[in-house]
Amino acid sequence: MPKIVLSLDDNQIREFDLEKEETMIGRRSSNDIQIQNLAVSGRHAKIIIALNDAFLEDLGSTNGTYVNGRLIKKQALKDGDEIIIGKYKLVFHGSEKTEQDERSGLLHKNNDELAINEQAVADIDVGGSKYNSAIIEVKN
Repeated sequence: MPKIVLSLDDNQIREFDLEKEETMIGRRSSNDIQIQNLAVSGRHAKIIIALNDAFLEDLGSTNGTYVNGRLIKKQALKDGDEIIIGKYKLVFHGSEKTEQDERSGLLHKNNDELAINEQAVADIDVGGSKYNSAIIEVKN
C-alpha cells in the first residue's frame, strides 16, 4: 500500500497509509493529512491513487507545491519522490510493483510523461474502416 512519510527538519513526524482514492493535504482539520502551518493553504493539495499509479495535484495553494525541487500543478509520483509543502517534507513510498505490473501497461517516464511498455501504436484497417491509434500488445 502506498504511503506518505511526513517530516520537518529531518525529524519524522508521522506516516500516512494512502488507503483512499483521494487524500487531501492542507491546514484545515477536515484534511486527511493536516499540516498546521501558515505557509500551508487550507486545502493545499491532493494525492490521487488510480490503479497502480499515484498523482499529486496542487489545489491553487498560495505558496505552491514542489516535487523534487520543482514547482508543480499536477505530477505523477514515483517511489521516493520528495514533496515540499511549506517547511514540511512528505516522501511518497509507492507499493511494490510486481514483474507482471511492469510488463503489462503504463510505466512512468521522467516523472510526468507516460510511456507504453511492450506495446505498439498502429492504424488498423477493419472491413474498409480505418481505426487510428489503436494500441496493440506485443507478445514476446
